[in-house]
Amino acid sequence: MEKRPFVKKSMEKYKSFGKVLLFALLFSGAFSCTKDKEKDNSVGLYNFWAGTSPSEKITHLDMGSSTVGGLIISGGDGIYHIMSDNEEIVSAEINVENVVIIRAHKVGNAHLIVSDTNTSSSVSVSVTQRTEAYSVVHVGVVVEVEEPTSENKESIDQVKAEIRSKMNQVKTVYRFYYNDTDKGDLIIFPGGNQDEPVRAGFLTTRDHDDTFIHIEYNQGTSDLYQQRNLFENRYYMKDFTQEYQQRFPDLKITKAEGWEKIEWM
Repeated sequence: MEKRPFVKKSMEKYKSFGKVLLFALLFSGAFSCTKDKEKDNSVGLYNFWAGTSPSEKITHLDMGSSTVGGLIISGGDGIYHIMSDNEEIVSAEINVENVVIIRAHKVGNAHLIVSDTNTSSSVSVSVTQRTEAYSVVHVGVVVEVEEPTSENKESIDQVKAEIRSKMNQVKTVYRFYYNDTDKGDLIIFPGGNQDEPVRAGFLTTRDHDDTFIHIEYNQGTSDLYQQRNLFENRYYMKDFTQEYQQRFPDLKITKAEGWEKIEWM
């Protein structure tokens, strides 16, 4: 049976209305999903060392004995701020790539709070004792005078022998236990002998590009080493110049140094 013209027009109107209604529902659903996502778009913290595509937010970071750590920030509005509740233990800053750079200063626990304009997220950070160990692999002595001659060679050799005897020998182990950023306890194993440890405290100081290690032994004596990095090697240098200038004025000593080349264990 042939449909009447006004029926055709009515059906076409309903079809058009249905399309509009369907589009409105889809748009509404999409808008609703977007709003839901925005509601969940809170600041999240991820372990930086886990890779470039972190999948699980963290609320605790154990730095162990590391002095530097990192977190990736995700979510939020991109305008981030960070605060540590104990900067004596842990301090932090956010770089241009939205990575939190964490610096541990001493043993203990702290909380880092990252926030944007609307939300915040926190992570607890624990720092345990940092330790470093080095072994002496070579010992050298340098003695220089204004005028080396055959007559003063014997005296120069005597000075060299004395300085060598005052240096720690090959296989000696330095084991540093940091209680703070630049100080702590030190145990020295002369010649690598584990049965005769020498206990001391240490303090590391810096003067421009020079690094000095002050060692205070438990028996009341002290040492001062200058740490030098030459190429890829590290050395502990002890300066005896002033001491031997006073003891041997006729030698006219210009330099008297003992050197220990050390390697990380």
